[in-house]
Amino acid sequence: MQTITDTDTAALLLNTDLMGVLERLMGQTWTGAALTRDLGVGIGSVHYRLQKLLQHNLVRVTHEEKRAGRAIKHYTASSDGFFIPYALTNFETLYAFWLAILEPKHRAFVGNLVKNAERRTTDPQKWGVALRHVEGHGLHLQALPKPPQTKLEPVSWFAEEDLMLSHEQAQAFKLELKALVEKYQLEPGTNAYVMQVGLVWVQD
Repeated sequence: MQTITDTDTAALLLNTDLMGVLERLMGQTWTGAALTRDLGVGIGSVHYRLQKLLQHNLVRVTHEEKRAGRAIKHYTASSDGFFIPYALTNFETLYAFWLAILEPKHRAFVGNLVKNAERRTTDPQKWGVALRHVEGHGLHLQALPKPPQTKLEPVSWFAEEDLMLSHEQAQAFKLELKALVEKYQLEPGTNAYVMQVGLVWVQD
């Protein structure tokens, strides 16, 4: 694991705009064109991010494919992990740090959840929120209407549950969730989805 020693590199690693590129490069070797297709952003944006990461030695070029014109470069991360001393971050608290990291992802998740819902009807007057008490789960919120799903509609699902688990149950649940996510990561499809999964012990 590579230890970061300066604030500029630390800020770059914590930049959420660059995390998508870095995440992929820490797993394998990519070309700029492949990153463009996978991330769904412009080639100019990908090359800008790659150059920023190269300047700070967070990414390296593994090899180049010679061809007529410009050679095709293959990139990978310079390490399989990076350690950022807390003193190099600009966050006053650990809470502020995690909020800054997770909030953009949460906004992307909720934003796409709403877009998918809006595609189901053009009449906003038909929408509302239903509050129900579900035995064993507590208060349940659901956006309505919820029309029958067809093959042409995006598959969306959101649930936020309070669970009562023993330590052993929580450990087993975590491992099952991780295995399920890894299964579908190895069987990629053609549509991009945003997923949020979390299990946190609620302490007084």
